[in-house]
Amino acid sequence: MALPFALSTRAMAVIWQRVDMRFHLPALTNEEAAAYVAKHLAAAKAPGEIFAQAAMGVIHEYCEGIPRKVNKVATACLMAAAGQAQKLIDDHLVRVVIEGEFDG
Repeated sequence: MALPFALSTRAMAVIWQRVDMRFHLPALTNEEAAAYVAKHLAAAKAPGEIFAQAAMGVIHEYCEGIPRKVNKVATACLMAAAGQAQKLIDDHLVRVVIEGEFDG
C-alpha cells in the first residue's frame, strides 16, 4: 500500500529543525537485558522464572541489546511458549522463534 504523500528530504529537514532534544539510548548489556525483561515480567506478576539464562543470552545476541528489539523477541517467545504450554523458555525455543518470526 502506497503512502498518500511522500516526505521529501527538505520536508524531513524541516521536521528535524523543530526537534529540540535528541536522545540516544545505548545498547543494554546481557545482564541489563535480562534485568529489563525480568522487571517487565514482575510488573505483569509473572510466576517464577520464565526465561532460562541461555535464552536471554540468545535474545541479547540477536537483538544487539536494543531494548525495543528485546521487547519484540521476548513477547514473541512468550506467545510461542503459551501456545505450546511450555513454562520455561529455553534457548532452543528462542532460536525457533527468531528463525520463524524475524529471519524468515
